[in-house]
Parts: sequence; structure tokens; C-alpha cells
Amino acid sequence: MRLPIPKYRAKSVFSLTPDFLCGVGIRLLLLDLDNTLIAYGGGAPDERLAEWVAELNGAGVEPFILSNNRRGHALKFARQLGVRCVQHAGKPSPKAVFEILRENGLDAGDCAIAGDQMYTDIFCAVRAGVMPILVDPIDISNFFRKIRYMLEFPFRCLCKNYVENCR
Repeated sequence: MRLPIPKYRAKSVFSLTPDFLCGVGIRLLLLDLDNTLIAYGGGAPDERLAEWVAELNGAGVEPFILSNNRRGHALKFARQLGVRCVQHAGKPSPKAVFEILRENGLDAGDCAIAGDQMYTDIFCAVRAGVMPILVDPIDISNFFRKIRYMLEFPFRCLCKNYVENCR
């Protein structure tokens, strides 16, 4: 069993520039929704996020939401942002990732998963053989989230490749 250790770590998704992603061979960027793209319970995509998505698309990197969300919020958010989405993805199972890669005719080396959680997003990426990118959570004010992130702390510390230092 491989440990959920990210290849790269970033302060936010906005650190994942088209230059960086293209430079490491990424053509498909699977993105967690809650606490990665927006805070839990967040609303519609903002202008900054829409501009970032447009920059990625313009560089040939497809942003794609991969969420464990079950309430339909991920699909609505993805439609508003103009990106594809799989909700109720079952992360850390790599099944949805394998299906997306197969449908798009891509290899694992063409894909990355960016998310805020070690035991779902990063572990899913490791299990699928795609590049794992840990993004710092947007909001950790909830008591239970603080506990979860504290439990992930040892694995977070093992990643020494900060995207800001890899440009």
C-alpha cells in the first residue's frame, strides 16, 4: 500500500498556473470542490475562479470537478463554471478517475488531482497513479475539520515541493 503523500503542495488552486501544469505534463486537472475551489457551503463561482479556469482551458489544461458531494451542488457549480463534473465520486476509490481517463483517452501521467484532504483527494490520486497535488484548505474554522487536518498533519509535512518554488 502506498502512503497518501502529495507530489506538490500549493497555497490555493490559483498557484496552479497553466505554465506550471503544462510544465509537468498535465492536460487534465481533477479538482475537489469543497474547501478546495470554494468554502464549505459556498455559493456560485466568483470572477477570479472563472478567469483561472479560462486561463487553464486556453493553455490546453482541462479543469474537471471530481467531488464526493451527493447533493447536486457540485453539478450546479460545475455548470456555472463551464466545466465537467463527476459528483459522488467515491474518493479515495480510484474508480471514477480510471473511468474519466478512459473516456478521455488519457494516461495517468496526463492527469493530476488537486484537493485539500489527504485521505480522500491525495489518497485517490496515489491509488490511481495520477499526480497528487495538496491544496491548503480554504476554511478550517469548523472544529471537526480542524481535527481532521491535524490527523493529516504528518503526511502534509512529508511534501517538500511547494508549487510556488517549482515554477
